[in-house]
Amino acid sequence: MKRILVTIIMCTILVFSSTIGFANVGDNKLNSVSAIVNKNDAKKIAANHVIREKHNAEFKDWINGEVDDETELVDFNNNVIAYLFNVYDKTALLGYIIVSANKNMPPILEYSRASSPYSIGLSKIKQNLQRNETLKKTTYVYFFPNTYMIKFIINRNNYDQEEELFDIRNYKKIIYKDINQSTINSSDINLDVNNVKTWNKLFDFNPMNSGTITTKKISGVPDLAWYKGCAPTSAANLIYYWDAHGYPNLVINETTNQVIEKLAMNMGTDSNGSTNVLFIMSGTIQYIKSKGYTNFDGYDLNPPSYYDIRNEINNSRPLLLSVIGHPTYENHTMACVGYEYVTELGEITEEYVIVHDTWGETPTDVYIAFDGTFKYAHIFIP
Repeated sequence: MKRILVTIIMCTILVFSSTIGFANVGDNKLNSVSAIVNKNDAKKIAANHVIREKHNAEFKDWINGEVDDETELVDFNNNVIAYLFNVYDKTALLGYIIVSANKNMPPILEYSRASSPYSIGLSKIKQNLQRNETLKKTTYVYFFPNTYMIKFIINRNNYDQEEELFDIRNYKKIIYKDINQSTINSSDINLDVNNVKTWNKLFDFNPMNSGTITTKKISGVPDLAWYKGCAPTSAANLIYYWDAHGYPNLVINETTNQVIEKLAMNMGTDSNGSTNVLFIMSGTIQYIKSKGYTNFDGYDLNPPSYYDIRNEINNSRPLLLSVIGHPTYENHTMACVGYEYVTELGEITEEYVIVHDTWGETPTDVYIAFDGTFKYAHIFIP
């Protein structure tokens, strides 16, 4: 569980950077020309990703890592849309990888050096069972990016109860009728040639004969738990970062919740935690200037390019990214603290962003494929 920060200790800006070099790879050997990915091919993709990442300083504890058998992740119609693989060695769980179930999407949807949200969520569900209850059936629901739910049936006094759906990011029960179920049916996806090439390269991965991984991450950005809304909470992550890096009056005798409340008021966040994306920037700048820092400026990019994101991280400036029109939660804002990409023959073939997503049950650093899902970037320049 993420801890809500009340104070931040002053420290120096530090950007971790690592580049791992290999050479180029050969033939395409992915088993199927279909857009649908079977579990065996998905497992090989995950295993190759572990081999590739363990040479990365950020993932050095994966040096002896392996992947377990897949856990299917489905949409609301029970179509398999991704596979979850835990990464482990002989002594401990090291992280997780989510591999797409179709080649229209990037091969690796997300990964992290921590337990998956599903492991944490399932543990919490079990902890809340009564003595006369047993967990009979569980199904993992996933939507890219950052939407994790569990469907489950409880047997109470030898009688199966009605199926329940819980959002394991904030452990709230979801009402089916409130969900926009206009989700992609994995069997209806058109084959994307460019994505297939990326799949094939990772499937054929050879540590002696592949591309280059480059990673940069800004340290010192907190990952506050959701309060009042994702936008004010994510903005508070940046406020605390800048407070500890040259702007010490941004937080004075205020609790974390008070900071978030002021940001929510400035942004016009409603009682349900929803914020108009057009007010996120202005509301945050209003808060900063109210603390006497009139030199801060900012602007929105719609949509942002990967170059834009890299430029901000390279200049030690964390930013906010917003997802718009998500099939389940419509809009979501998170703090971006880094990036990772793969280069082959001078061309970037895989792009990831490192985010703090405000959800209490997810890891601090989540690496997410950058595929156009992020519609807005909110840039802040001191």
